[in-house]
Amino acid sequence: MRKIILYCLFVFCVVLVNAQGITLSGVVKAKADSSSLQSAGIMLLSLPDSAIQGELSGENGNFTFENLKKGTYRLTISYLGYKEYQTVLVLDKPITLPTILLESEELRTGEVNITAKLPTAIQKGDTTQFNASAFKTNPDASAEDLVLKMPGVSQQNGKVQAQGEEVKRVTVNGKPFFGDDPNAVLKNIPAEMIDKIQVFDGQSEQAQFTGFEDGNTAKTINIVTKPEFSNGVFGRTYAGYGTNSRYKVGGNLNYFKKERRISVVGFTNNINEQNFTSDDLMGVMSSGGPGGGGRGGPGGGRRDNFSPSENFLTAQQTGITTTHAAGINYVDKWGKNTEVTGSWFGNFSNNAVASTLFRQYILPEQAGQTYSEALKANAKNMNHRLNLRLEYEIDSMRSIVAQSRFSFQNKEGLQTISGVTLADTAFLNQTQNKYLSDGNGYTLSNSLLYKHKFRKKGRTVSVSINQGQNQTQNGYSLEAENIYYQSNIDTDTLNQTSNLLQNGMNVGGNVNYTDPLGKKIRLQLSAGTNFTQTRSDKKTIEIPSEIIDSLLSNQFENRYFTHNASSGIRFQDKKINFSAELSYQRTQLLNHQSFPNAYELSRNFDNILPNFRLQFKFNQNQNLRIHYRTATNIPTVTQLQEVVNNTNPIRVSTGNASLNQAFIQTLMGRYSAVNIENASSFFTLINASYITNYIGNEVFAANSDTILYGIPLAKGTQLSRPVNLNGYFSVRTLLTYGIPVKPLRSNLNLSLSFNYTRTPGLINQKLNISDAPNAGVNLVISSNVSTALDFTVSSNSNLNYIKNRLQPASNSFYLNQVSMLKFNYILNKRLVFQTEATHTYYVGLSQSFNQQFLLWNVGAGYKFLKNKNAEIRLIVFDVLKQNTSIQRNLTETSIEDVQAGILSRYAMLRFTWNFKKPLEKTPQ
Repeated sequence: MRKIILYCLFVFCVVLVNAQGITLSGVVKAKADSSSLQSAGIMLLSLPDSAIQGELSGENGNFTFENLKKGTYRLTISYLGYKEYQTVLVLDKPITLPTILLESEELRTGEVNITAKLPTAIQKGDTTQFNASAFKTNPDASAEDLVLKMPGVSQQNGKVQAQGEEVKRVTVNGKPFFGDDPNAVLKNIPAEMIDKIQVFDGQSEQAQFTGFEDGNTAKTINIVTKPEFSNGVFGRTYAGYGTNSRYKVGGNLNYFKKERRISVVGFTNNINEQNFTSDDLMGVMSSGGPGGGGRGGPGGGRRDNFSPSENFLTAQQTGITTTHAAGINYVDKWGKNTEVTGSWFGNFSNNAVASTLFRQYILPEQAGQTYSEALKANAKNMNHRLNLRLEYEIDSMRSIVAQSRFSFQNKEGLQTISGVTLADTAFLNQTQNKYLSDGNGYTLSNSLLYKHKFRKKGRTVSVSINQGQNQTQNGYSLEAENIYYQSNIDTDTLNQTSNLLQNGMNVGGNVNYTDPLGKKIRLQLSAGTNFTQTRSDKKTIEIPSEIIDSLLSNQFENRYFTHNASSGIRFQDKKINFSAELSYQRTQLLNHQSFPNAYELSRNFDNILPNFRLQFKFNQNQNLRIHYRTATNIPTVTQLQEVVNNTNPIRVSTGNASLNQAFIQTLMGRYSAVNIENASSFFTLINASYITNYIGNEVFAANSDTILYGIPLAKGTQLSRPVNLNGYFSVRTLLTYGIPVKPLRSNLNLSLSFNYTRTPGLINQKLNISDAPNAGVNLVISSNVSTALDFTVSSNSNLNYIKNRLQPASNSFYLNQVSMLKFNYILNKRLVFQTEATHTYYVGLSQSFNQQFLLWNVGAGYKFLKNKNAEIRLIVFDVLKQNTSIQRNLTETSIEDVQAGILSRYAMLRFTWNFKKPLEKTPQ
């Protein structure tokens, strides 16, 4: 059946292919000095049907239109500061135009219409390319300020999203910058140096070479810089001090000379600002202690109170964080054949937080049961990471790419919790505990890719080798007093220390061969193998007896052998790009436990993994992509390890050595379109996933003293354990539309979304299905008036519904709306005024929680020195002193609301100096 479907799709693709069209190309230069004009707006109007295609001229002023039909066209070329060029062409064969010379034109005061003639966006295959000149920002704006003005780009929890997906990688001129760290680029690169923004799905090195996707894709933004910034020294330095001893000091320095680019960044502050993404090798930012269990009193949740990674990069980060960081990035070309990139980044943070939690359980036998918690925590976290990449071109047919990544983390944490569980108004249990942790860990990965092209076009062979190793070592101590209210009041005290050592290694390789079966069809054959080994040794000791608790200790080894072979076919034409692959994968799993009980478990998994991708290009500016992908997800060593985690004595957890791997099917469709005539852009996405053998959770709540899986459970205690369940699926849709609003001289971006997730779980051996639909509307109006006046008005509303099959009475909905105004104005090129107000509103949270708050920041400054590149500014953060953090979490057994204190009102006087010095005139 699958073969028939693939064959029908292939025939359908071939039928749609059109004959090759006419090509029109040319070059645009300035008449005064014959310098090339990059990013000139090129529009081609088909007569008489008025169909429009658009393009931006390249670095050398060149442009090309392909696949044109015979007929009459009007060619229009626009460039800021130059007279518009128009001509009528009759095309009946490929044409290369003589060099087009534009005459300069002096602009009159207030004239801004020329930029409206530039294409805001164009579609180039899989890539959506935005013209930075079509979006106005202040001179001091960052790359992040610029990209957030663009259609389909938004920010969620401090992370940039594009076309409905989190941006995982941001490059500069196609090269890594601080190891592809999105925040390193977006927060440190000035907007004024950007010429184009390109959004696409980045592929692995091998996939880029072969043209066949391997599933290793990441949403990527590439920043193309203006030519005048390719040779020069530029950067920024700042220093500020304010009330409550708040401070901020830092800067960046960039040295660009032809192929060599060196960037240095450093900063220190205690106002929750972080310009880099933090590596979390040890789970300190996302788990509740060793093994992922809760860390506190009865029902203590698995959420990070030490250093929340989800909010680590935003001003509304939970708690107050002091950060010291520095980094250097290096890009160069050694000789004619070698390109090298490298970066180092070091970061130290100290986070203090206080929060409250209210949890409502959805257990059918425990209706009306709630848990309240007050928490205080402090965490110190240090990161170092090093990235190296070297590409050596042996000759025109062969090349080698070598990459290495190393990360190191050290952490210390202290947490205290006071919690109480109620059944309506009756006490069930309560706890007071103190939890300390310290540890370190590292990861190292290396890869080598050999690429070889043969004389026959399309015939290639590539060989990849990958190796990695990691280690984490953690020490924990827990002191707890737990009170159980039964017929008699029982008090239980704990005093324990634990040590956990985990290390792992992996090695693997892949061989890929492609061969043309014709001018438009290519065959792919590949085979690979991978070996992964993980060891875990956990010892928990009772104090003061120094006795090892065998229930809480474990020595465990896990091995995976994966072998795969695949074949595929790819058809590519001017309009159609179609590929289909079929893979066979065999996975061998070996678990070996030596303590407390010796046992071995060996399992084999065999899977057939189909994959197909269709891209149809309607015309130069409309693109449709459909992708079906299958994959497997193997259980982690923590999920397989049958050792009890009692860091929360009332909510313990354990692993399950009998877990199967999950099988994931994903179907995705994307449609992109830009309209050059009205400078609008449209994007829509639908993504559906279904998982067989989904690794979910089984939760058992003891109504009386009992023993389950050999684990003694007191009344009121909960045990969670991973299990395989069927029935998980999710659907995600997104629609975005962007268009200029000429009366407001602004850009309007509208996004509509609908998401639906169904999650299965077992509660007291009964199946619970949790349905969570979500609908959202996001409206953004951003100014495009001038570089002196910059404003953004936005509203983001999300309606959430939570439905549980086991206890319909717990079903609920809540609305979250965030409205925001940003306003920056520079008067007479010297006086600066800024204000930013963010209003957060909730409906449907627990009654004891604040349902709305307003974060309002204001500032005023003065620019001075020769080019107005220095500034002194007074800033007041959280004028109304309302800043707070609210979050709703849904688990298999409960609905919980968390509110945390965060950075509050302060005033700061800050000095900033921006500098830029060209090294030499950029060759044209």
